[in-house]
Amino acid sequence: MYIGICDDNKNDLSLIKNIISNTLFDVEDVNIITYCTGQEVIDHIEKGGFACDILYLDIFMTPVDGMAVAEYIRDNDVDVDIIFVTNSTEHVYEGYLYKAFAYILKDSMNDKLPDATLRYMKEISTAEEYLNITSEGAVKRIPISKIVYIESDARKLILHMKNDTVSFYGKLSEIEEMLKDNDFKRIHQSYLVKNSAVTKYTKASVFIGDLVLPVSRKYAALL
Repeated sequence: MYIGICDDNKNDLSLIKNIISNTLFDVEDVNIITYCTGQEVIDHIEKGGFACDILYLDIFMTPVDGMAVAEYIRDNDVDVDIIFVTNSTEHVYEGYLYKAFAYILKDSMNDKLPDATLRYMKEISTAEEYLNITSEGAVKRIPISKIVYIESDARKLILHMKNDTVSFYGKLSEIEEMLKDNDFKRIHQSYLVKNSAVTKYTKASVFIGDLVLPVSRKYAALL
């Protein structure tokens, strides 16, 4: 799980990071990424390296404030949840217009931030759908929401996620059937892509950011 924290106050940034780390100390595979400005978040998204599942976001920052970051995220359909952590209730209503999971004041974050974080973890654990596969001799539960596209290579399938790949033995047609209700589209005998991850279609190619995947003639008419 990738967690982002954006705050231009270094002391607050450090405190938020410590609270989250202590709250999730027994959760495996948690990676925390910090941003000192709102522009850093936007730049990271535009470069294609942004992989946060949730972003703890201050509002009162310059020159790019938290509301501008939230607006950019929603306008560009970036798949990340937002928890505002800030100094004033001034933007509460506006915050929820951007589908914030929570809005927490800094003077109460020692108490409120752990509660919101655990509530978020509980909600995603109950709402998340998983693909159960056997890879390298172990059964792994892969969150379907994290899969960007699936590649077939000989007898192996490769799950391409935001920051990871996992390979296992299987048939693409079987995975296609399993994921038929999860926004995936077949574009080639070797590729199955998540519709929402695609940034552009042509008759011959599908673009996922800077990545270009081929579209076969058989599947082009279905796009």
